[in-house]
Amino acid sequence: MLDASRKIFLLPGQLTIARNHEEITTILGSCVSIVLHSPTAHISAVNHAQQPAKGGGISCRETCPHPCGKAEIPDHKYVTCSFDFIWERLMALGISKGELQVGLYGGATSDAMAGNPYGVSQSNIAAAEAVLASRGLRIHHRDVGGRHARKLRHDSSSGITIING
Repeated sequence: MLDASRKIFLLPGQLTIARNHEEITTILGSCVSIVLHSPTAHISAVNHAQQPAKGGGISCRETCPHPCGKAEIPDHKYVTCSFDFIWERLMALGISKGELQVGLYGGATSDAMAGNPYGVSQSNIAAAEAVLASRGLRIHHRDVGGRHARKLRHDSSSGITIING
């Protein structure tokens, strides 16, 4: 189904902006990935965020040590910072927010965290939903929560995302 010319594997805290038949893969437990895809430009941005925001807030500019990746070595482990980074890059490429297809994935709860409504997985999901809503973006596809990890595969050209797990 995915016929990519280049494969990218995202580790926790990493992100990518990909085009031209690149397949992005990552494994998500309590972490979340936001996928933004432009069907006209055949460009996708994907993050793999481990925590909602430094200090527990949802504002990148107020909480991240180097807001939105402006340091030499950006820290993208936070939902807020990594989203702002990919958002700014897509806007700089001239992508229209209205054309973006949005996916949200991950945020599984392990048995050890079950019953804790304030666990990192739920906080990651809530932070992702908040940053997307703050930009007026509607989530077109979501596969979040539950108790099992997921393998995400996304094709940057077609916009197809496959979730296993």
